Amino acid sequence: FYGNDVLKKGPKEVVLVGTGSGLNYIIDALQTKVERKATILWLTRDADLFEWGCGVIANFIVADCVAGCCGWRIVLSYTGRDPIKIPTDLPNQITCCSGRLDFQLEIPEKVKSFFSKAHDRLLKLLQRICEFKCCTLITGGGSFK
Repeated sequence: FYGNDVLKKGPKEVVLVGTGSGLNYIIDALQTKVERKATILWLTRDADLFEWGCGVIANFIVADCVAGCCGWRIVLSYTGRDPIKIPTDLPNQITCCSGRLDFQLEIPEKVKSFFSKAHDRLLKLLQRICEFKCCTLITGGGSFK
């Protein structure tokens, strides 16, 4: 997983952005014990994947906190149309919501780089935000300044 290099060798604070099946690389990242601040932003319109993803991510966070690695901030968003119950009984590091995320607000001001595994439209939006915040967007195929 390319993002593991960002987590292990990158700046003090990093942001990971994923959509849908990008949950796979987020799970990979959660298995990487990091000693830096990391924000995860993940969106999906698939109700079953959202519910499953919330549970899996919560299990990793509980295990990390027991191990003393609680540097994660995670925002999970359901963007689908089917009504679902948004989980509320999750660790404090996880926020679940429905609807689109405001990436301008969710990406911390002082972050130097973030990694994204998302579709082209979202990558273009993230690239604009990155230019505005003077940071580096790292994708699976390289990076933008």
